[in-house]
Amino acid sequence: MVKHPPNDTGDHTPAGSVRLPTARRESIAITLEDLRGRRIYIESYGCTYNHADTRRLEAILEGLGCRLTGPDEAETVI
Repeated sequence: MVKHPPNDTGDHTPAGSVRLPTARRESIAITLEDLRGRRIYIESYGCTYNHADTRRLEAILEGLGCRLTGPDEAETVI
């Protein structure tokens, strides 16, 4: 039996995937490979650890040929 922390729905996105909510309260799971070559904006909130994770994600995405942009130019916002 898997124990989840309190308030955890147990709904997890597979490793290597990104879960993106939409305006219709649906969600889409895509792999990092699907982001290859896209213009991406990453918005980070919170503590130093969140910002450090953002830097790591930026490095991964740049390695996939993504171009980090501002929110107005982005094809994908994370």
